[in-house]
Order: sequence, then structure tokens, then C-alpha cells
Amino acid sequence: MTDSISIQLDQESSEFLPGATISGKVIWTAAAATKKVELRLFWFTEGRGTQDIELAEERSWDAQGQAEQAFELTLPLEPYSFSGTLISLQWALEAVTLPKENATAKEIFTLSPNGKELILSTVENSLTANKKTWGKKR
Repeated sequence: MTDSISIQLDQESSEFLPGATISGKVIWTAAAATKKVELRLFWFTEGRGTQDIELAEERSWDAQGQAEQAFELTLPLEPYSFSGTLISLQWALEAVTLPKENATAKEIFTLSPNGKELILSTVENSLTANKKTWGKKR
């Protein structure tokens, strides 16, 4: 038997306000070698540069065959989900079987004051508008 795992959220929307509750259940089938199931609430960055990941909260349960476990987490107040030209920040729930993480499931969601992903745009100002471009000869 191989491991399988899924996350089923109670909420239909994937947009949340800071401090809101996210709830649902983790459903799994675990092989004999699997000892635990872990649920992780975290944010991560994508884009240019080094990826940042920060764990906000985690829960774990003993894995025994086929089971499901309800969860309820209070979301942090920050950081907000955003997308920019060079980098974006996303929130996620991830469920894994341990010790080898043979099965994983991930639910990505948005956390912001209006529930929508913040879009960062380029802002020109008097200090940056007239800078010279380096590297290419004209």
C-alpha cells in the first residue's frame, strides 16, 4: 500500500482576511512505515533571488491506516499575499506523510485586508525617472 493524502477545506473561497479562521480536514491512507501526518501553515516567496519560507503553525497526528482529522487554524495578521514584477508571496496549507513525505497535498490561498492578492506596480519618481541605463552601448 502506498501513502495518499488530501486537504479538504470547509470554505469554498481561497481568499481570507487576516485573523480569519481556516478549517477543514486532512484525509489520508498511510502505509505501515508511515508514522505521522503533518499539516503545515506557511508562506513562501517565488521569483528572483533566494526563496523565503516561513512556517506559521503546524499540527501532527499519528498515522494509522485510513483516517481523517478535522483542523481549525487562526490565520496570522501578516504578511499579505502579493505579486510584483520580481517576487510574489503566497500562503499555503500543506499536508505530508512522515517520515519520508511519500505523499503531499497543498492548498494555496490569499491572505490580505480585502481578501484579494495585492498587485505591486512600478512607481516612477523624480529620483529614478532620469537614471542612465548601464551595460548597453547605444
